[in-house]
Amino acid sequence: IGGVNWMYTKSIDRLGIHRMKMSDGPQGLGTNGKSTAYPSTVTLAATWNENLAYQYGKALGRDCRARNVNVILGPAVNIYRAPMCGRNFEYMGEDPYLTSRICVGYIKGVQDQGVMATVKHFVANNSDYDRNNISNDIDERTLNEIYFPAYKAAIQEAEVGAVMTSYNLMNGIYTTENPWLLKEVLRNQWGFKGFVVSDWGSVGEMMNHRYAKDEKEAAYKGIKAGLDMEMVSECYSKNLVSLVKEGKVSIKLVDDAVRRILEQKYKLGL
Repeated sequence: IGGVNWMYTKSIDRLGIHRMKMSDGPQGLGTNGKSTAYPSTVTLAATWNENLAYQYGKALGRDCRARNVNVILGPAVNIYRAPMCGRNFEYMGEDPYLTSRICVGYIKGVQDQGVMATVKHFVANNSDYDRNNISNDIDERTLNEIYFPAYKAAIQEAEVGAVMTSYNLMNGIYTTENPWLLKEVLRNQWGFKGFVVSDWGSVGEMMNHRYAKDEKEAAYKGIKAGLDMEMVSECYSKNLVSLVKEGKVSIKLVDDAVRRILEQKYKLGL
């Protein structure tokens, strides 16, 4: 449940559990060497073409398989909130219905190739500038009407394998450690069966200022909130064993996270 070497999960050879290889997305493979650059996903959304979204995802899935990539980190479905957001080109505009339809096609296309899609960044990643410190404050009705629908469709219609959290705070709480988001909304309300993965470094090394360099506290809050996989500062790997031994974290939480990851691997034949 802790990543290693930037884009991999760890293999456990004695149990026959092979590592998963990931690649950044969402408009082409952004890791592991040269690859086809696809039109940005806001351009894809501008076509209003659900079948094209499926074909786009299918082609991405084939690119992944050609490079032995098991998981692509896309699609990105944050709703446009400000024109200055540095990631707007890889989101799908400001309409929650259009974003939902396009992302469902994209995910089905990818996963029909035996590659796991990862819908991101949950939730309200509306600024890349100072994203580790910004709190995007949104009331619950607005979340449900505008910012949540694409994620809900990705889970309930496309059965996406993974959901990635964001760097930012939402209503004053980091999304990586927000049990309302990761347990109540994702699992209890929407029935999400996959696993929740952090954005890269958002739990550990890049966020050390939050806890006066106390990564142990970051690991504790993440696993308690329902964050299944931590990428990629090895914050979980370094700290969870001692947290379990000290009785601060139940081994059941670790088992639950492992089970959710393995279930998605089995589902896609990984």
